Amino acid sequence: MTRDEIIEIIAKDKEYMTICRQVTALKADQYAEDLYQELFLIIMALPEQRLKDLYATCFRCYYYRMAERQFYSDNSRFHKTMRKPGTFIRARLEDIAAFYDHTPIEPEVIERLNRAMNELPFVDGELLKLYADRKSVKQVSKDSGVPIRSVYKIISNAKRNVQIKVERYKRTEK
Repeated sequence: MTRDEIIEIIAKDKEYMTICRQVTALKADQYAEDLYQELFLIIMALPEQRLKDLYATCFRCYYYRMAERQFYSDNSRFHKTMRKPGTFIRARLEDIAAFYDHTPIEPEVIERLNRAMNELPFVDGELLKLYADRKSVKQVSKDSGVPIRSVYKIISNAKRNVQIKVERYKRTEK
């Protein structure tokens, strides 16, 4: 059996579309066709001998595993191009932000926070302030010229130190 014959059989068999619908059933059926097309592109890129070997053994098993991995993996090509991660999260964050816009922050908390941030080393404090403005480690790294891993580590440590100091101030004020 040649590569073209195998691909034609796969394209006409409705079971592969059914597999995509089963994998995407919990999320949304809109992804089933996109997943099917993405998997078909991957199958087309397989070397001929690999495709023949898979078809001779259990191609449906391979297809199902591949569909699950493409759909659920954050690193898959399907996930990056089709699922648009974070849409729900961004909407949820807007709800949370709207709630906190109406909730006043106590002046004591702001004072403790400022005091803790002023005690940080200069670079740590400035990077933390940039992070608070830009909301992205990548953007802070780009703006400051500091490598991204260093920015991430400095910000993580600074946030932890500020949190510890704010808790300490809270206990000593009581």
